[in-house]
Amino acid sequence: MRVVGRDHKEHGESLDKVMRKFEGHGLTLNCAKCVIRAKSMDYMGEVVSGDGLQFSKKRVKAIFDAL
Repeated sequence: MRVVGRDHKEHGESLDKVMRKFEGHGLTLNCAKCVIRAKSMDYMGEVVSGDGLQFSKKRVKAIFDAL
């Protein structure tokens, strides 16, 4: 799950809403698998960030290695 905001304050508010929804439904998160306030994240071979979508370096390397 990705929770976003235009700034730290909005991100914190959005994250708080999501956590309250989880709590209200009896759901928990595995903190070892959570990353909070990351500038970017790898997702299915692509990097998602404020700059948009880009191919991950691993994916590009794998494509060139296969050639």
